[in-house]
Formats: sequence, C-alpha cells, structure tokens
Amino acid sequence: MSPATERKVLIGLVVGLVVVALYQFVTRYEGGGGDEGPDPRAEYEELLTRISRAEALIASEDALRRRGEEARRDLVEAASRHLPDPDPLRFLFWAHRTIYPVARQVGLHVDWVNDDRPVVLGDPHPRDFQINRVRIRAAGSLETLRRFLAALEESNPHAAVSQITVTAQVGDPLNHLITIVVDWPAWSDREEGMAYMEEEASP
Repeated sequence: MSPATERKVLIGLVVGLVVVALYQFVTRYEGGGGDEGPDPRAEYEELLTRISRAEALIASEDALRRRGEEARRDLVEAASRHLPDPDPLRFLFWAHRTIYPVARQVGLHVDWVNDDRPVVLGDPHPRDFQINRVRIRAAGSLETLRRFLAALEESNPHAAVSQITVTAQVGDPLNHLITIVVDWPAWSDREEGMAYMEEEASP
C-alpha cells in the first residue's frame, strides 16, 4: 500500500469514528436520559478530545511522509552527483574529473589514473550495485596524501579507499611513490537505477 493510500485509509477511519461519536452524542442529547444518563457536556468534551487527537495523528503522519519524501529526493540527488556511470569510458572520464582537481587542490602529483574494476561474472540485474574501481599512481609526502584523502572524501562521500601503498624514494625522503585504490558503488545500469530511485521518491 502506497503512502498516499495509507493516508486516505487513515483519514477515512478517523472521519468514520468522528461521525459515529457525533451521532451518539446527538441521539443521547435529544433523547434526554434524565439524571441517571450520561452528562452531555462530558461527552462533548470527550468528543473534542478525540477530534484533537485525530488531527494531531494526521498532522504527524503528514510530517513523517514529507520527511520520507525529502530523504528520498536527497538520496536521488546525491546518487546523481556522486555515483559514477558503469560504462568503462564514461567511468574513467568521470574518475579523472573527480580525482585530478582534488589532487591539484592539495598539491599531490598524479602520474596516472587507471580503470581497475574487478571482472563481473554472469549478468547482473540492472538495479544491482557493482564496484567501480580506479588505481591511482602519485607522488608526494605523507601529509599531502592525508590531505588528498580528506579532500576526496569531502568532495565525494561515497568514495572508499580500499588500498594504499607507499614506497620510499632513494635520495628524496620527503616524497614517496604512492598507489591508491579507490572504489565507488554504482548500478549495473545507471539509467535503470536512477529511474528506479526517482520512481521511489515520487509521492
């Protein structure tokens, strides 16, 4: 059942309860009841309390639904900005545009960035996630490496560093040869995955 349908059902139940309560109140009030009958004013106050609770419940449900829709829209936006296209050429171009500006920002010299994705066996579902991986060859100090990793995480929070290798250079103790392996999740079919997320984010 969709959120919109659930909301309609909830409102219908609340309205039904209010109608029944009003009917009981009116019939009892018009029928008198004497001193031994229920107090109409007390029943009226109880009815107002029930209506207030129903209104609060509906408002709470609406707020929860809006927060859920906003969270799904934020997820779609983040995925469109931070998750790569699995196509080999587009992925490598995307990785270059992601990594080289960050490296220049912190002063890390990058020699090359290569596609290093693992081989996918079988025929994955278009909405399945797969690993998109690059291997980076760079040179710099440990402090520059630290700043690069921090800046990369800030610019793309979905990046995951799975391997770092640091090799000392003879005659240059402050600069090292550095190999970094970075992974990103991505759908097997980006268009199918994004369409699915946008569909889920729709009210």
